[in-house]
Amino acid sequence: MVYKKGRLVAKNKKALFETKKINPSSVMNTVKIDTIRPEQFEMELKTDIVNVIRMNPGSIVTERVVRRVSLNDKNQFIANRHLDVVKIAVIERHGKTKNIGLGLVENFNLKNGAIATTIAHDSHNIIVIGDNDLDMSVAVNEIKRIDGGITIAQNGKIEASLELPIAGLMSTESMETVSEKLRTLRTIAYDKLRISPKVEPFMTLSFLALPVIPELKITDRGYFDVKRFDWIDIEVEEKH
Repeated sequence: MVYKKGRLVAKNKKALFETKKINPSSVMNTVKIDTIRPEQFEMELKTDIVNVIRMNPGSIVTERVVRRVSLNDKNQFIANRHLDVVKIAVIERHGKTKNIGLGLVENFNLKNGAIATTIAHDSHNIIVIGDNDLDMSVAVNEIKRIDGGITIAQNGKIEASLELPIAGLMSTESMETVSEKLRTLRTIAYDKLRISPKVEPFMTLSFLALPVIPELKITDRGYFDVKRFDWIDIEVEEKH
């Protein structure tokens, strides 16, 4: 039973009160982006020595680490299956700047796919993580189509989605439906994208865009180093 101010308001898993319906139209249709192309995630680098966000499982605190990564013949970053470093991007989705900030993350253990969501504290832009540009673009374009939520792409197609059309943060469906869809997404993340079971993929991803928690985070303007309280580049400058 649930009591509020001494009054019984719920019993046997059922509410004993009526709720008022609201009109959420003023906070819908909030994903205001153009169609995203895979090449928009291409990352041309001046050096293969780069700053990487090191994610710590079970924590929203990250570290800034320096890694040597693989480049193709155009000096563009490519995922290496022997190195747990993948791309991450934040896309401004409120129709203001169209910025796309690019970075790299390790310790997520994601393979052959991408995850995108509009739950990205605190600005709630679109954040997407993946090991290839095609799946990243497919995931982001699905987020646009469903007007916010969480989605997983693999091999160029959508595996599953949770629609969150109210401000890109809330669902119009029942709690039971949302729970089932989220359970499906989590299973796909672990079984198909092979994300480490130590990582809660969606909660972890949402906090990688929060640039007030140490040490290194990603925004639509790129990397922000919280300890330095300044923007930093992906490339590590060579010291002479």
